[in-house]
Amino acid sequence: MQEFKKVLGNKNYFLLWIGQSISEIGTDIFHIGLIWLVISVTGSAASVSLLFVLLILPSIIIGPWAGVLVDKWNKKKVIVISDVIRGIIAIAMAVYIEKLGYLYLLAFADFVIYTFFSPAIKTAIPRLVAREDLATANSLYMITRQGAGLLGPAVGGALIGLFGVQILFFLNGASFLISAALEMGIRMPVSGYESLDLPLKFKDKFKEGLDYIRQRQIVIFIIIFFAIATIPMGGLAVLNVVLFREVFNYSAEQYGLLMSMKGAGLILGSIFMGKWGKNILEIKAIVTASFFMGLFYVALTLSGQLFFSVLFFMLAGFFGSMIGVAYYTFLQKIVDENVRGRVFSIDIAIGNALGLIAMAVVGPLADNFNPALIYAAGGLILVALGLVTNLLKVYPRLITQYREALKER
Repeated sequence: MQEFKKVLGNKNYFLLWIGQSISEIGTDIFHIGLIWLVISVTGSAASVSLLFVLLILPSIIIGPWAGVLVDKWNKKKVIVISDVIRGIIAIAMAVYIEKLGYLYLLAFADFVIYTFFSPAIKTAIPRLVAREDLATANSLYMITRQGAGLLGPAVGGALIGLFGVQILFFLNGASFLISAALEMGIRMPVSGYESLDLPLKFKDKFKEGLDYIRQRQIVIFIIIFFAIATIPMGGLAVLNVVLFREVFNYSAEQYGLLMSMKGAGLILGSIFMGKWGKNILEIKAIVTASFFMGLFYVALTLSGQLFFSVLFFMLAGFFGSMIGVAYYTFLQKIVDENVRGRVFSIDIAIGNALGLIAMAVVGPLADNFNPALIYAAGGLILVALGLVTNLLKVYPRLITQYREALKER
């Protein structure tokens, strides 16, 4: 694994990576606790949908404008300050754990800060590693996230059984503060267009990001593809706990195990992309992996037994990780540095807006119809998306355009 050793040998990237590893574990422990708390108190899939809506809404309302500021601000400061604030919010959630309304409000505030943090991380990575190492660096970042998805839910489920939910919020707060301390040691190049001042002509800067996207057909294509894929992905994220708890009657420990095994699949997919991703054209990886991820989500609804649920959920995670690594690498390679924050933020806002609609709809649907059928329909949308894309006449032309664009950079 020389590719991974080379990237981790970069001290600045290593500090970012290890800091995020710690905070992501805390976050996944926290998410398991928050979701389990909501469904336990309310017994309603619609309440889980409301939670997911509150978590996604900031990226839609604030995200595109946050991207303007992230392009202008010092990326290291955005990352460090965001982690400190999110740590404080997590501790506040532990204090107000018995007041569900406060938890919703604090969860919303946490994701307001994350709206700035997310594009800052994605634009920071290309500054810390060489262009040829981007796929490996992104795969390590995904391993960070998905390793937390492997460890966090299992630990979270066990801690809920032993100590209750509150301790999960305290652990999350501590993880953010430790991450911020590590990130302070990063030395990150600063571009000439960055400053602490608010950008002049704020709306013009935002429009500049939109115009950049409109003028590049291949960027438009991948944003539209990813946005459509987000519709079933958003719905499935809400229905995981409903399918496993309400349909399959799995316990909290079994639910934690399933989420961990999906994390294992995500890690394996990230390792695969980190090792061989530089030899795979990102646009092809995104389309093909979407098809197979949907296929295994459909198979999951037909399993009904824990062994097969684990197997199919893990395989869906494997292909989901391929999509994530290829997607980040694609945009980092093709988008100019001075507009990356805006492009990432606009893209995230579009995808999340569609995902939000799905989240708002599937909860009430699952309360009134068979959740397994709704879950299977989400998987079939991903399967159809992969098939239809391969049949489009424009698809081969876009692949050629992407190859040519890479040669020019």
